[in-house]
Amino acid sequence: MARHREGVPYLQALDAVCALFLEELAKTVCVPGRIGGQLRRILALQPSLHRMPPRRPASLAGRPEFADAMTYLIFATRSKEEGRISREWWKNFINSPAESRPEALTVVAAAPGKGRRRKRRRSRPAE
Repeated sequence: MARHREGVPYLQALDAVCALFLEELAKTVCVPGRIGGQLRRILALQPSLHRMPPRRPASLAGRPEFADAMTYLIFATRSKEEGRISREWWKNFINSPAESRPEALTVVAAAPGKGRRRKRRRSRPAE
């Protein structure tokens, strides 16, 4: 957060801090790059989980790292009172049936995307 307050964009500051943390950790333990990337994605998802009301909650819940990010949110907010509201909101969202979610209805009702355009055939020059 200190780097972010200095004017560095949030994700760049997060990447720098994760890199420093993994560099320190690599002195004692071998951490695969895949795990480091997963850690970065979990930490990057935390502000979206704390935002109330969240933007497009169904799309966040559909991300592959969502379960790990929720586990981190639960552990991080157990001792703090400030994250309790977002933790409870997400638990209710996950436990509610998909049909009753307002966002699920809008996703189904959305128009399909444009298909591929066909290329025009070039006409042969007259001889």
